[in-house]
Amino acid sequence: MLNKIRNAFTNKAPVTAAPEYPSPPECLYCTELDDGFLVAGHIFQKKYALSAPQVPRHFVAFYRTPERLLVPLCYLHHKPYKNVFLVGGACTDGDAFAFVSEQHKELLRSTPGVFYFLLRHAFEKLQDQCEAFFGYCGDPRALEVDLQAGFEATDREYILIYAPNGLSGERRSQLLDEIASLGAF
Repeated sequence: MLNKIRNAFTNKAPVTAAPEYPSPPECLYCTELDDGFLVAGHIFQKKYALSAPQVPRHFVAFYRTPERLLVPLCYLHHKPYKNVFLVGGACTDGDAFAFVSEQHKELLRSTPGVFYFLLRHAFEKLQDQCEAFFGYCGDPRALEVDLQAGFEATDREYILIYAPNGLSGERRSQLLDEIASLGAF
């Protein structure tokens, strides 16, 4: 209570600890690939009826089978745009879960999910290379995961932002206006 009063008088926002994000289980391997189409293009094609983006920054989550084979489960694209990344194209291959052992299915169900871990991996890998990440999301299930992973909803319809290094209010507003003018991405 005393800290709230002090903060009100000094006009400083309270210092909050950075959120703790869970680590993926060992059966899940998240990585960036130069050619996402090669190993996960079929997932994108099935979900969107389009070819996966040819522009770099492809991320794929693989299931590691007990025999040490890698099965692509989830694809995500981060398109460089000026000094930010446009996050999109998220898709999971439900058919690939046939390769996941029952034990690992149970384990994965007890976590935030494959898409969550892939999104967090990409954020951590790219956060020092941009001012912010932007998402465009109209799917309620995906939105729930996006928000868990660090995205924040904005006052622009469907536009999400994650600025791990912070943004001033003015800069945030400028970027939101610019990104919203792009439409769906």
